[in-house]
Amino acid sequence: MSAKEQLINDIKLLPEHMLQVISVIVKEIAKLNYETEIKQRPVFGSGKGKMWIADDFDAPLEELYEKLY
Repeated sequence: MSAKEQLINDIKLLPEHMLQVISVIVKEIAKLNYETEIKQRPVFGSGKGKMWIADDFDAPLEELYEKLY
């Protein structure tokens, strides 16, 4: 049995009032995680050197030109 299956089985055995407490805790953690994601701002220049554009990027595509004309 995997850890995930074991956790699900353990949760099913909990009394109802404990499930409500866990539900509130999970919702609060999700809310905090969401707020943290929103506050993160991009760092300008952090992608420098990670991408490149070919020198002939704007050059006409010969294959396309041949098909059109």
